[in-house]
Amino acid sequence: MINVGQIYKKDKQILCVTSILGSISGLLCNTIDTNGFIYKNFYKDFEKDKKLIAEYPTWQEAVNSPEFKGKRNDRI
Repeated sequence: MINVGQIYKKDKQILCVTSILGSISGLLCNTIDTNGFIYKNFYKDFEKDKKLIAEYPTWQEAVNSPEFKGKRNDRI
């Protein structure tokens, strides 16, 4: 299950889940990458090609973590 504060990795890209919102077309998962770019992904498709590498209680803690900064990936 996807939650706010989770950090995922896809190839060399690291993404942090910042919010989960409902829309007419379904649930959307908003993420931010290490360059500050924001993405909207459909919730049902989000985990297909990504690996969960860490979880934090809030997205603010997650973006300040070593995992998000690419310094550590052994938490999970």
